[in-house]
Amino acid sequence: MEIQVEFEWFRDLSGYELLEAVAPPPPAPELIKYPYTGQMMMMEPGPLTQDLGSPQRIVRRGGALERYRPLDRFSKLAAVFANIQKTPDGALDFVKNFGLLTKAGLDNKEQGDSVPYIIERASVMYSWLCENNVRKYVIENPLTLLRVDLCLVSDPISNEPVLRISPNSLIDALWLQLGQIKSGGGEIRTCAQCGNLFQSGPGTTRRKGAKFCSDEHRVTYNSLKRSNP
Repeated sequence: MEIQVEFEWFRDLSGYELLEAVAPPPPAPELIKYPYTGQMMMMEPGPLTQDLGSPQRIVRRGGALERYRPLDRFSKLAAVFANIQKTPDGALDFVKNFGLLTKAGLDNKEQGDSVPYIIERASVMYSWLCENNVRKYVIENPLTLLRVDLCLVSDPISNEPVLRISPNSLIDALWLQLGQIKSGGGEIRTCAQCGNLFQSGPGTTRRKGAKFCSDEHRVTYNSLKRSNP
């Protein structure tokens, strides 16, 4: 049975901004009254009553939303995400180009996406893509994708049934694309020079087993190796 991936996402045409973390205020003691004596006492607040503040986050500026199909336009977007600088600025650069990762962040302009969440997801995806430890990582960290919609439809040309997979958010779409990359016969490798991930093998511009993402980085690496024996 043929499988189709159907996914549309949105980008804010007015852009995005990085909001700094908000530290929780110092907890205020609570005034309670003892039931028998009527005496009023000051008690330290419990953890459930404290304001925990909020982490650094990226929010929409509130402009019109541009609809686009990221998986159709960017066949290696999962690797792009895994390669982002693991910093707030790196997270912001990705969001500016491709949109927020979660549906909650997209729908709630004030909430946005947490920067620690974006960086953590990119780091996990890098570990899944890195060929040096992927087997051990997959065994120790099985991943279940739940936030996708499955639908049986009829192909308008062949009239044959087609299984349509529709991710519910950009992060779910990225994980789905990662699975397609890893099961498609190509390889995701780490460049020995720059450390970035790149795809090699059938259907790519790099041969299977390549150690460098480009010939330029291969020359640079060997040149540095000769000058620093």
